[in-house]
Amino acid sequence: MTFAGGCQINSSHPKKEIAFGAGGATLDIYLEDTTAGKLYNLTNQNSDDFWPSWSPDGRLMAFTSDRTGNEDVFVVDPDTNTTTNLTHNPASDGWPAWSPDGSKIAFVSDRDGIGYEICLMKTDGTFLGDLTKSQSENGMPTWSPDSKKIAFNSDRDGNWEIYVMDTSGSSLVNLTHNPKDDSQPSWSPDGKQIAFVSNRDGNDEIYLMNADGSGLIDLTNNPASDQSPTWARDGKQITFTSDRNGYYEIFTMDRDGKNIKQLLSDPNQVEKFQPQWRP
Repeated sequence: MTFAGGCQINSSHPKKEIAFGAGGATLDIYLEDTTAGKLYNLTNQNSDDFWPSWSPDGRLMAFTSDRTGNEDVFVVDPDTNTTTNLTHNPASDGWPAWSPDGSKIAFVSDRDGIGYEICLMKTDGTFLGDLTKSQSENGMPTWSPDSKKIAFNSDRDGNWEIYVMDTSGSSLVNLTHNPKDDSQPSWSPDGKQIAFVSNRDGNDEIYLMNADGSGLIDLTNNPASDQSPTWARDGKQITFTSDRNGYYEIFTMDRDGKNIKQLLSDPNQVEKFQPQWRP
C-alpha cells in the first residue's frame, strides 16, 4: 500500500470505504477502498488534518484542521474535494461529531476562555451554544443513535471519565466512576452499548459497557496500546487502532472482542488514527 497524493474521487464510491488520519510531521485524512486496496489523500495540505466524522448519508465529512493558524472545523465533499471552514473562530475548535439525524455537529471548543467545552452548531456552521459550561476539560463527543444524547469524556472529577447528557446539556450522568482514565467513547448503532478506552488495567484497552454504565467488558486485553474505537454501521464489529505491531495500525474485531484482525497492510508503517467507516 502506497500513500497517494490528492485526488478527486468518483461519486459512485465503493461501499467499503474507511477514513482515517495518518502521517508523521503533519497529519492528513485518507480514504481507503478496502475492497480494491486503493488509498486516497483527501486533505493533502501542509497542516494537521484529523478526526474525521461522516455525515449520516456519507456525502460529507467534517474534520479538524489547523490550516488557518488555529484549529477549526472544516467539512469536505470527498467526491469533489470541495472544502469549507465551518467555525471561522480565533479559538480552538475541533473533534466534530455529526448527529445521526444529520441536523447538527457537536464539537469541542475553548472559545469561552476557560477550558474545552462540548458545543453544538448547525451543519452550516451556525453556533448553537456551549453544552457543558464547566471549568473542566471536555472532549470527544459521540451521539446516541436517536440524536437525543451525547456521551463525552471530561476531567471534572480529577481524572478522565465518560459522561452522558441530553443535547440541551442537562441530565448529566457519570457512566464510569473509576479512578483511572476513561476516554474516547463511541456509541453503538443500536444505542445499547458504548465502547471506550481505559487504562484501568495499566495500559490502554478497548472496553465495552451498556449505555447506562453497567456490564463492563475488556475487549482487547493486550499489552499494546489500543485506541480510537468506532463501530461498523451494522453494529457487528468495532474498528480500532493499536500499536501491537510496533506502530499504530487499524484493526477490527467482533462486538464481543473476538476475531481481531488487522484491516490494512502498510509496508511504510505510517501511524494511523481515528478510523471511521463511510456510510
